[in-house]
Amino acid sequence: MAQDKNNKYIKEKNKDKSEKKYRNPVMSKVGKIIIVTLALAMALSGVISLIIMACIGKL
Repeated sequence: MAQDKNNKYIKEKNKDKSEKKYRNPVMSKVGKIIIVTLALAMALSGVISLIIMACIGKL
């Protein structure tokens, strides 16, 4: 609600419904592929770092 200079509330008209609605990127195929790729990359980096640390003897 908006106010005019006399502090009276003015009803706003409904805005055009042509505005784009937010779409969750996870729902698309590309978003799912990106998320799975990142998850696999993080898991593999953790495993590789554990293997390297075990080979060096710091674990």
